[in-house]
Amino acid sequence: MGTLLSVDSASTVTLLLSGFHRPSGMDIDPLTGDIYLAERRGQILRVTPTLEVETIADGFVFLDYSSGFETDTNDYFVGMRFSPTGDLFVVDPGTHSIYKISRNRVIADAGPDRTKEEGSLVTLDGSASTGENLTFSWSQLAGPAVSLSDPAGAQPTFTAPTLAGGFGSQVVTFELTVWSGGQSSSDTVDITVVNVNHAPQAEAGAEQVVKEGSFVTLAGGDSFDPDGDAITYAWMQTAGTPVVLSETHTATPSFTAPLLPGGIGEVGTLEFALTVSDGALSHTDNVPVVVEQVNHAPVANAGADQTRNEGTMVTLDGTGSSDPDGDPLTSYTWRQVGGPAVALSDANSPTPFFTAPVTGPGGGTFVFKLTVSDGLLNNEPAAAEPDEHVTINVVNVNDPPLCRAAEASPARLWPPDHKMSQVGIVGVSDPDNDQVQITVTGVTQDELLNGLSDGDTSPDAVIQGDKVLLRAERSGKGNGRVYQITFTANDSQATGGSCTGSVKIGVPLSMKPGMAAVDDGQLYDSTRP
Repeated sequence: MGTLLSVDSASTVTLLLSGFHRPSGMDIDPLTGDIYLAERRGQILRVTPTLEVETIADGFVFLDYSSGFETDTNDYFVGMRFSPTGDLFVVDPGTHSIYKISRNRVIADAGPDRTKEEGSLVTLDGSASTGENLTFSWSQLAGPAVSLSDPAGAQPTFTAPTLAGGFGSQVVTFELTVWSGGQSSSDTVDITVVNVNHAPQAEAGAEQVVKEGSFVTLAGGDSFDPDGDAITYAWMQTAGTPVVLSETHTATPSFTAPLLPGGIGEVGTLEFALTVSDGALSHTDNVPVVVEQVNHAPVANAGADQTRNEGTMVTLDGTGSSDPDGDPLTSYTWRQVGGPAVALSDANSPTPFFTAPVTGPGGGTFVFKLTVSDGLLNNEPAAAEPDEHVTINVVNVNDPPLCRAAEASPARLWPPDHKMSQVGIVGVSDPDNDQVQITVTGVTQDELLNGLSDGDTSPDAVIQGDKVLLRAERSGKGNGRVYQITFTANDSQATGGSCTGSVKIGVPLSMKPGMAAVDDGQLYDSTRP
């Protein structure tokens, strides 16, 4: 008997092939879906269902399932077959045509596989699925877990996950299941998420305010790579007084804050740049370090120790004093802390002077301390600054004896009895109170030694070291005799100070007042025979 197959509006009838000889049978290849048609004249035709020829309007097709496919209209079908895709293929010998009838079926379509960058917005697309009043359900099968915006929607979205490291990819797989009228269908889609290498983030730390001379550590430890890649560090100074960083390729290098000129209220800013790299991309951050001035005590320098002779001018020298901040020194104060007291010309001058006093044979030592100030601070205690003291060594100078006050003793010879009398020299002194040794070097007189016809004899003088024997005689016809004794006086020091001099002694004509001997010129050597 025949069966009437209704073709509704959701179905299509497609003409695949027409114009062939009346067929005797057909079959479908279950692997390819191709139709094989046997004609009664002995030919076999192959028809590919995808090669559609024409689509006809909705209508009715009368199918006869009885043997021979006889129909009450005397039309019959040679055969019909369902393809592996569920389409019905019918051979109509009356029109010499093959038709494909596509029923309203449920087919899930999760969309094409795609490649997306990590962090990007991905839209799944099941809108190509077929069926009436479809219900959608998306589920994740593989890959890093993500959150779908609407798992029951036709086009849910999600954010591609961030992958570890800066390279490579991962596949996220989803399954779409659709339902309609008790029928269901599933399809999968692969989203390949590729890793995007993100630049690391340099964090050079917060601004620091430090004191000059202090130890400073930079802080780059908060730098990071969003992909989790290992990073390298590179620090460099970009501004300010140059400093030496301990380790420029670590997260936390250190340095000593520099000293700034000026001691009150001055500041200086140092700038440092930190660059971090993951080997492909890099990022730089900057950090300032503000250095505040600290007023440091000045440094006193009393000059080098000196050695001077007694009686000479000695000048102290504090001009080598300084201030580490470059501040001007506002005051100098000298104080004697050792040795016999001396008077400085100006104890508040950087270069006072004094006269080295006379000292004993061993000389003398004089110590002075210098204190300087920058107006706020004085120099540190002596233990910290040994240069604030200076020692002046005064050398004792051997002054020669003084011969200018020498006199003969006795001052005259009387009576003129031709006898030898001992005469010494007195009045010689030594400024250092050294013992003085006198040596008589010669004796002269103003009268002839002999021939005066008054019983004179010679020699008239005999030198005996520091004394001399003089003959008490003179001419009875003259104005008296005058002897002149020359001598040398030496002190007892190894350096040998000496002086020379002479004294005169007379033999008067008489002892009457006003009869002192008169020197007529030292013409004769008294020591000659």
